[in-house]
Amino acid sequence: MQTLAHPVSGVTIQGVRLAPGGKIQEGDKYDSTCGAWEEAGNAAGLTIHPRCQTIWVRQPGVLSENAWTLLGYLALQPWGTRTCIGKRRSGGLYVIPSPDFNWDGRVGVGQVQHPECVQELVDHGYLALGQFEANNVMSDYATVWTGHQNRVYTLTEAGKQKGEEIISQ
Repeated sequence: MQTLAHPVSGVTIQGVRLAPGGKIQEGDKYDSTCGAWEEAGNAAGLTIHPRCQTIWVRQPGVLSENAWTLLGYLALQPWGTRTCIGKRRSGGLYVIPSPDFNWDGRVGVGQVQHPECVQELVDHGYLALGQFEANNVMSDYATVWTGHQNRVYTLTEAGKQKGEEIISQ
């Protein structure tokens, strides 16, 4: 969570700024020209484009128990320091060793049991979605996305800090 100031009025809001590529949800707020933070309204469902000058903010609720557990698990770094969550073409989410991991079907990786928690962690600013060039995509078993790009959720700095808090308890 962060405190964001409206660029015109200076009115502050608590939340997470949505990044380009994010999908606007009902309840998200933007910096309207009147100086207030207004709700998305008809913009809900749209994707934020890379050159968008509008500041979009999401105010997530309390982190669920399952999301809390997943964040703690990622902070334990079960596959090493680059442990992250990868998204397969089929839509499944898996904990994988690194953003450039070759999704070779012969290698067992752990499926995320509560996939709804991934978006919840993104909404809180603890995970960020990105695309990374996959290493060694020559395997017949590789399941990377088109163009040899993995779609991966990595821990943000805030996610690493919160995860460390969770595992120290």
